[in-house]
Amino acid sequence: MAAARSQAPAPESLAYRPHDPLNLTAFIISTTSTTDRAVQEFEQVLARHPDDPFAVNHLLTAVLFRELYRMGVLDTGEYASDSFIAAPHRPADSKVKSRSKDLVERALQLEEKRLSANPQDVEALYARGVTRAQFSTYTALVERAWFSALRNAVGARRDHERVLGLAPATVEAKLIVGAHNYVVGSLPWGVKAAASMIGLGGNKEKGIQYLKECAQGSG
Repeated sequence: MAAARSQAPAPESLAYRPHDPLNLTAFIISTTSTTDRAVQEFEQVLARHPDDPFAVNHLLTAVLFRELYRMGVLDTGEYASDSFIAAPHRPADSKVKSRSKDLVERALQLEEKRLSANPQDVEALYARGVTRAQFSTYTALVERAWFSALRNAVGARRDHERVLGLAPATVEAKLIVGAHNYVVGSLPWGVKAAASMIGLGGNKEKGIQYLKECAQGSG
């Protein structure tokens, strides 16, 4: 009988990497204080862990969402229709755009270095999926570059699908995969067929299940 395919052990929760008390403090501040203070805290974490892609991703997220908030693109009411595509917003700050792209490049370099050494590095795959997802958000909402955003979104989903294939208990990876399955699975048949032609399938029920498991923190 053929040997069962080995699976990577599920990593300890990826939510608050790197393991540093200052990182947990930064997360608490990001949910209870101003976005400026959150950026400052995550900058300190990155200064202490300059080669950790998770630290880069956290700072990228704080910088990006502070700018999206300032631009006025986080009004959830706009996303109930197509109005968010054409709705006028404040222009993005050129320095923030440059910094966001620099952080994306820095994170990708760290992740690719680890993956070149070990293509099945679950943590590096997860981190690259997060980087790609955040860059998808950036290209869609800041640059309004929809096709670039789609390519990065597909890359993020595939990275996290690989994570789940290697370590199925990595519940954090189910957020992106579940959201994509739900969105694509909810599209009209014609649009769904077009999405499948670029390798982007979707299953609404699977998406709902993954999102529930992610919210509950269970595999």
